[in-house]
Amino acid sequence: MNWIEEQSNNDFNSKYIGEFMTGVFADKIPQHRHCEVCGKAFVGDGMFCSDDCRTSAGREAKKKIRKLMLVWVVLVAITVAAIVVIGI
Repeated sequence: MNWIEEQSNNDFNSKYIGEFMTGVFADKIPQHRHCEVCGKAFVGDGMFCSDDCRTSAGREAKKKIRKLMLVWVVLVAITVAAIVVIGI
């Protein structure tokens, strides 16, 4: 671990380094956001830098929903099977 990493790990020092850096760069970097998908900085509204990232995020969200639904179906099937086997 080098000196910079040691200093940034120290909460006390990183707080003051962060305040110093904010003051130094605040006037040079315009207000911006970072894309939720690719992390690229962009100026504007929204969560995504381009339509490609927006559609990519939509596809990923649909994948997560499908996986969650599959988990729920499997859990319900296991629960029903357990109830039938036990005979409640």
